[in-house]
Amino acid sequence: MILALERSTARGGAALLAEDGALVAAVEDPRGFQGDAYALVDAVLAQAGAPLADITRYAVGTGPGSFSGVRSAIAVLAGLALPAGGRLEGVSSAAAVNAVFRAGHPDVSTVAVVGDARRGRLWIAVYGDGAAPVHAAGDFIVVPHAAVAESLPSHAAVVTPDLDRLQSLLAAAFPPERVFGVAPTAEAVARLALAGSAGPPLPIYLHPAVAPPPSQD
Repeated sequence: MILALERSTARGGAALLAEDGALVAAVEDPRGFQGDAYALVDAVLAQAGAPLADITRYAVGTGPGSFSGVRSAIAVLAGLALPAGGRLEGVSSAAAVNAVFRAGHPDVSTVAVVGDARRGRLWIAVYGDGAAPVHAAGDFIVVPHAAVAESLPSHAAVVTPDLDRLQSLLAAAFPPERVFGVAPTAEAVARLALAGSAGPPLPIYLHPAVAPPPSQD
């Protein structure tokens, strides 16, 4: 079985799927990245009635999103996978947003996933009808707030995991029927990993690290 964690947004979750894609168990935590990742793992295993020894693969949402949520999810699953020789893979949380949206809107040809990159900027990933790519940070467009409309295909559905923060901005740039709030799920992360749309379990950072200059003392 494959165990997945997704903690890049304000709604976290864990899911357990069989290798054939059958959903075995899924739990959500409305505290998202502020919740307890170990408690999520315990809850999904308890719901499934499965021991940790039954897990052979692990998948984690790698962002973009909450720095602490993504890093803690990777650390927890790495700690579980390494002693047992399990396989840990990373799946872009943006690709998971696209997958969740498309499950309910199969006729939409182009999806633009837009998130809050902070510092007055947005991150963007555009998906066509094909398989989701294995993402790295360089695959995302980062634009100022004012450039969002001109940066997206004119026919794309605009889907965001950050609707609580971006609703006013997106409402001013796009008609309401084009804008959707969708969170990534652990189930989507697991399904993408099973489909081969996974890479290394590395967090996706869209800004360089900010650090104070070294002391001259």
